[in-house]
Amino acid sequence: MINTPVTDGKRRRTGWSPDGKKICPNCNEPTSPDNFYGHSSYCRDCGSDLTRRQRQRREERDPDKYRIRRRESKLRSRYKLTAEGYSKILSSQGFACKICGISNPGREEKFFLVDHDHIHCSGERSCGRCPRGLLCFTCNMGIGYLGDDPQRLRGAADYIERFRADNPDLYKGLR
Repeated sequence: MINTPVTDGKRRRTGWSPDGKKICPNCNEPTSPDNFYGHSSYCRDCGSDLTRRQRQRREERDPDKYRIRRRESKLRSRYKLTAEGYSKILSSQGFACKICGISNPGREEKFFLVDHDHIHCSGERSCGRCPRGLLCFTCNMGIGYLGDDPQRLRGAADYIERFRADNPDLYKGLR
């Protein structure tokens, strides 16, 4: 006989089947205890679904607050940077991209992107000691596509300047 979830009016409790499988109170399916996060009552699928729905409800109630909270969480987890730290960096850069000086972050972005030394910290996360500055979308993508390699970046700049110097007639009246 399978133990069904017990409810006390507010909380649903996880049951166990005789063969040692844990029963999720949401889907009522017996499954291996390995399919649960730690001591969670809900199986991984139901837990993820419930979390997603809670997040959507919070976002619907106050989308701006949620967007800011999500941004601050990303700054903390990826770059070990607080909202105040981000604001300090942006202020020190004159509220513009560190490379090109444009004041619009670009594309759909509402924030400048944190650029950090990928050689020092490989991967998505930074140690928090190596942010180089805040960049617009275009500059961030440009240095990223060139592998954060100063030699390649200089080579690209030299290439463009050489072409313009060799073809001055193409640019008459444009600048």
